[in-house]
Amino acid sequence: MKKLAKFHPLGKMAYRDPASALQVMEQALREGGVVHKRDRTAWEEAQIGFAFALGLSSRYGQQFGWAAEELSDFDGVLCWSAEPKVTALGPVQIKTVKREGLPGRKSLQEILDGLEDKYTGSSNLTVLIYLEAGQSFDFFETKVPKANNLAGIYVLSHGSGDNEMTLDGDLLDPQAGGTTDFRLDLDAQS
Repeated sequence: MKKLAKFHPLGKMAYRDPASALQVMEQALREGGVVHKRDRTAWEEAQIGFAFALGLSSRYGQQFGWAAEELSDFDGVLCWSAEPKVTALGPVQIKTVKREGLPGRKSLQEILDGLEDKYTGSSNLTVLIYLEAGQSFDFFETKVPKANNLAGIYVLSHGSGDNEMTLDGDLLDPQAGGTTDFRLDLDAQS
């Protein structure tokens, strides 16, 4: 993934100018994950996200750098916006989310509830939640599925207040060792 971040245009931008890269990625999430005008495969979109996350570590420190390294082991990232749409990055999730017409119709809880049945036995799954300015989400009011492949949950948000929280391990399959809710405040200063 370090090579990807080095050679991918958005990865380069994230290293040189994190603030601009952040704007590009936010716009991409709002538009359904399309960073450039030409169409990309779901896997390419996931790679863009990985490159972007790695680049962010140069601005937001080692903690998010660790999260980005973890993301490089997974085959996709599910991106959720509180409203008005749901978008997905990854070879499986992109089909599920877009074909079922989830934008505006299912809550994050409903999506998480569906992960256990749909993805058990598949590669590790990491959920990336994107909250627009003024929106919030309480992880402790959410039932995290006990799928043994759900490896982590990360949050990009505006003015979250808390930079990092750890979920109770028993919310997940005990063998999974719990998960981390990482909140990255998009309004934070470098």
